[in-house]
Amino acid sequence: MWYFWFVSGRLGEGRGWLDALLADTGSVGSAQVRAESLVGASWLAFCQGDYDEASAQAKEGLILYEELGNKRGCAAALTTLGCVAMSRGAYKRARPLMEESLALRREEGDRREIATSLNNLGNLALLEGDYTRAHTLLEEYLSISQALGDRYASATAFQTLGVVALAQGDVVRARAVLTEALTLRRSLGWAYGAIEDVESMAEVACAEGRPRQAARLLGAAATLRATMQAPLRPTERATHERIVGTTRNALSAETFERAWAEGAALSLDEAIAAALAPA
Repeated sequence: MWYFWFVSGRLGEGRGWLDALLADTGSVGSAQVRAESLVGASWLAFCQGDYDEASAQAKEGLILYEELGNKRGCAAALTTLGCVAMSRGAYKRARPLMEESLALRREEGDRREIATSLNNLGNLALLEGDYTRAHTLLEEYLSISQALGDRYASATAFQTLGVVALAQGDVVRARAVLTEALTLRRSLGWAYGAIEDVESMAEVACAEGRPRQAARLLGAAATLRATMQAPLRPTERATHERIVGTTRNALSAETFERAWAEGAALSLDEAIAAALAPA
């Protein structure tokens, strides 16, 4: 169930159910079930920016999975720990955790999970400013995901490739791949991921010289994040503040506030439609 709660944006609801389950030790029938519950809960906590809780749950889950000899579970716990470290800017700490997770997944031969690890390492390379490595890892991630027919992973790959393109100044490519990402996520009902895409499309609009559109999309994403209780990660804040600042400076105070308020009033579906509107 944790993945449903993640995709649908019901992060708080999912954490509530899993925390209740974990607190009632009599209802958790096996170490396997407890480990799965811990690692699922850890990812939802990560998405809500509760990094201390995410780390604690992932570490406890990792210990249980190690005792069970469950490599796939260990890899999942290491993924949460690696993503927490990456989001806190501890890149040197994140890399070995992510690489260990990938190694375990290669041992298991699980292509879907191997692809997930490639995505994580691609995100890490992006944050480190190694855009060539990031692009290579993410293209491999996309290739595997498409071969497996995994539309969720494909959408994630398109989104991150769009961010790489923006970092490289290729706005045309960024719009194209982000459109692919957001179109897929809309069809999948993936609320959490769609918000990320709307924010990235705001950056595209800003780069295209359309600050009013950027302000609308930023306002929409901010409200949707607040509703979902899914704050920006620390590593995302500098880029976000830069885009908000650039947009604000390009407009009068009144125009900026009006556009932001218009965006804040949009539903998720309306925000997606606005982001996908032709330039």
